[in-house]
Amino acid sequence: MAKLLKGLGWASIILAIIIGIFQANRTDDTLEQLLGSDYEAAFRWSIAIYWWISGIISGIVFYALGLILEHVESTSIRLSNLERGVTPSSAPKLGNSKASMDKLSGFKI
Repeated sequence: MAKLLKGLGWASIILAIIIGIFQANRTDDTLEQLLGSDYEAAFRWSIAIYWWISGIISGIVFYALGLILEHVESTSIRLSNLERGVTPSSAPKLGNSKASMDKLSGFKI
């Protein structure tokens, strides 16, 4: 699922760039009818930028969701490995230390 979301994010960015270029180069039939011979079909930057920004934002959201899901899956796998690997009988016993503070009585910094 994480790979699907990350792939969807990249596809969204790439398709938005392609569609933005295509839509910005398209002629506007309504303006052509209104203006007649005075209408020149030029690259419309506002439409292209609109498509590019919206595609990049949606792509980043999908990619980020994929990364989040990937981290959740890896954390879940690590936790399940820890739960299976450590049992109360195999846990090391604590409290058998032979250290004492008497050896530090004359220590100075």
